[in-house]
Amino acid sequence: VSFSVTLDNTKVKLTWTTASEINSKNFKVQRSIDGSNFETIMALPAAGNTSTLRNYSYDDVEAIHLKRKQLYYRIQETDIDDRTLSTEVKSVQMPAVKNLFALVYNPVREEAFLKYECSENGKVMIRIMDNMGRIISIIEKAVTPGVNQFKLETGKLAGGIYEIKLDGKNDHLHVRMMKD
Repeated sequence: VSFSVTLDNTKVKLTWTTASEINSKNFKVQRSIDGSNFETIMALPAAGNTSTLRNYSYDDVEAIHLKRKQLYYRIQETDIDDRTLSTEVKSVQMPAVKNLFALVYNPVREEAFLKYECSENGKVMIRIMDNMGRIISIIEKAVTPGVNQFKLETGKLAGGIYEIKLDGKNDHLHVRMMKD
């Protein structure tokens, strides 16, 4: 009867409704990043035999990791005798979610742990500056998609407020750090 794909901040929601089912075995949720080559990401059991409206849904929470991609979805119904029927293809554009940069805990004493979540490989430059804007230290790090963590030695820093700036290919982020 219907098939829809909607984007949420943390997932792609797929919903579909059947008017009746005859010898239905399961529904395979399939995703593609090119619109042609689909992979099954989940199989859900079907009702088997029914003549009433049935509502189904699936939340693709892994889609959030496919930033900036056009994603294509379809539902493939498989009968008990292994015959298949697919829905029309629906698509959704994943947003270019901003990368995140944070201190794991604040204030710090002997060391600080930085967390940088990004969507692509690259290099970043991390600068630690005092409250007068003087550069205390510069560190260059390679990053990979996902969460990257860095440990900074802060034991020799004087107590006070510091600015930590991270510069990458598409990022210019900063956090404030308090040293006890």
